[in-house]
Amino acid sequence: MAPDQRVSLEQLAASLAAIGDADAAEQVSAASASLPAAEFWDEDTVVPFQDSRFKILGRLGGGGVGQTFKVVEIETDSDERFGTYVAKLINDEADGKTVIRAYKLARAYTTHPNLSAIHAIAAEWEADRFASLLKWVEGIPLADLTGVMPIHAEDVGERSAECLALHWLTELRGALSELHRLTVH
Repeated sequence: MAPDQRVSLEQLAASLAAIGDADAAEQVSAASASLPAAEFWDEDTVVPFQDSRFKILGRLGGGGVGQTFKVVEIETDSDERFGTYVAKLINDEADGKTVIRAYKLARAYTTHPNLSAIHAIAAEWEADRFASLLKWVEGIPLADLTGVMPIHAEDVGERSAECLALHWLTELRGALSELHRLTVH
């Protein structure tokens, strides 16, 4: 069953309470209140962050420093969706403190159109909690273009896959150059 077709734990607890199984409803409520370790987060996981709740839409990646998720902010009392973000989680406390400090320094300078704006930063590092939220930028993941770059280049009006890649690298260089200029000089 697809994640968006599953019943949430809150809905399951309400249904169990409605049919009179208070013990089962309480167990489901307790399970939904505890957050598993980040490596076990999936599309049903709701993560609290700065007085808001964020539902995991998918895992974007992970490595030695941390993990990245596509998330949507949801209303506290319902599942109404507000905005889509990239959530960054840092595995290690020392790395987490360094990353949070770096995000705080760079936040004011992420206004370039080719940089993802930093939306929110954690006050301090916590295990299995977000360190930051960045605005989601719509687009196609590079991994999805493997083997079809010439077709995509044609679709977007570029002469070749090489020209498209050069165009992207030029835009990226401009964004990084601007960030470097504002934060280093």
